[in-house]
Amino acid sequence: KALDDTGFKTTIYKQYDHHIGNKTILGPKEEGAGLLWMKSDWANKGDEYIGLAVSTSCNERYCAQDPYTGAAQAVLKSYRAIAATGAKPLAVTDCLNYGNPEDPAVMGEIVAGIDGIGAACRALETPVVSGNVSLYNTTDGVSIAPTPMIGMVGKHPDVRNAVPAILKEKASIYWLKPKASRGSFGGSLAAKLLNASTTEHVPKLNFEAEKEAATTIQNLVQNKKIVAARDIGAGGMALSLQKMLLSKGFGGKFQLPGTTGPRDQNVIAFAEHSASYLIASKEPLDLDLTHLECHKLGEALAGQSEMSLGLATWPLADVTLRSKESLTI
Repeated sequence: KALDDTGFKTTIYKQYDHHIGNKTILGPKEEGAGLLWMKSDWANKGDEYIGLAVSTSCNERYCAQDPYTGAAQAVLKSYRAIAATGAKPLAVTDCLNYGNPEDPAVMGEIVAGIDGIGAACRALETPVVSGNVSLYNTTDGVSIAPTPMIGMVGKHPDVRNAVPAILKEKASIYWLKPKASRGSFGGSLAAKLLNASTTEHVPKLNFEAEKEAATTIQNLVQNKKIVAARDIGAGGMALSLQKMLLSKGFGGKFQLPGTTGPRDQNVIAFAEHSASYLIASKEPLDLDLTHLECHKLGEALAGQSEMSLGLATWPLADVTLRSKESLTI
């Protein structure tokens, strides 16, 4: 089924020259946060290779179900994308898109969204430095779902060490996630595709795990311990793993941790988490973690005919990555 809202956005970005100035380190084809080399003849010693990382995000499904947590998760999504490159998130700009504020319910969504953004930014030490508001967004008198778009910037200490969100060489794949978290289907892409109602909450906020995960990945990048990192987003770990590997034709057999049957495998594969990443390393990883756990999923190899995750198998020849700018599975 085509996952239109998580597919490739080449129709948009191919219209623009994202190599102007010849300073682009990570662009659209790397599928994560953008990264520019801030090359300057006046850079201080030690700052010759600093970079500017940029990401934007919002999950309207989360916001529709829980305006407060959804808005905070929008901040966290950009935070993870920037951290995955090895950069340190620094500041936020926002665009608060909501319906008719004269409706008390919509006004409540606006207040909750602002509170959620504020809570996340204070916890992550990423101040909101600018922003704008777009209200009265309705169709036939019905207000849109709360859509607080977040833009975030970060500083990369050395762009020569930056890693993409897609795999470009064979490596072991690890799953970094909060301890004891089974994730959630509340507001998830899986629930939307199955048209399934769920009483589950959207993924819970866990700021301590978010900060530890970001710091862990930044250290791994700067010490050249990993070759790719991708924050896990819509569709859970299964879809993020496909996107990470299949762009360059990698496959392999991957095992889900702690599963006992098909239902458990589906929960682990497609549930959505906070503070969750896929990382790729060419050497064994032994991480000292407090709020997180790290599981090795398997080896990503070139020249494979299929990719399997637990009980599910996808023949690579049948996976179309750019059909109508969508990921088809």
